[in-house]
Amino acid sequence: MSVRARVTLEVVVALIIIEGVGLKLQNLGDLVGLGPVLLADWVAYPFLVIAFFGIINAYNMLDGMDGLLSFNMLITLAAFCVLAGVTPGPAIIIIAGALLAFLLSNLALFPGIPKTFLGDAGSKFLGLIIVCILVIAASGSVGEKEMAPVTALYVAGLPLMDMVFVTLKRVAEGAGGRMAARAGLAGRGAG
Repeated sequence: MSVRARVTLEVVVALIIIEGVGLKLQNLGDLVGLGPVLLADWVAYPFLVIAFFGIINAYNMLDGMDGLLSFNMLITLAAFCVLAGVTPGPAIIIIAGALLAFLLSNLALFPGIPKTFLGDAGSKFLGLIIVCILVIAASGSVGEKEMAPVTALYVAGLPLMDMVFVTLKRVAEGAGGRMAARAGLAGRGAG
């Protein structure tokens, strides 16, 4: 799929989930110690779509080293349960069990089991699972509000920070490369 098609599909999936579940996130909590950050209706909806898109792609970008994303996912699920005070239900237990089984293969811990990988679809699906769990728990629009939005941000913090740093690095390298190319062309023209 082209980048445009993937982005469109991710946004459509986010919209279907947001509308289907009736998600609303208008209070982000006290993010910077200056009081609660409240979002107007016209900002809250696009914010949720961007949150879905960002976390899905942050988890995809984290999938570069064997076991890293799966271990992070297990830690994220455990942190969610502890910080939200939630007893792991069947869904979380099944996801954790599947991740543990995947790790046995992905890390080649047993010689008879062939090595497998998540791929883009697997890593993006894990990102979708996490963003759904965190947004639903932090919004309070579906059931009881189980955690503050700022806590949900910290739970998904590692992949988000990794995505920001990788993006900034790529932008800086791209800008530096263009500047070096211009300098090279300017130097040839002067000689």
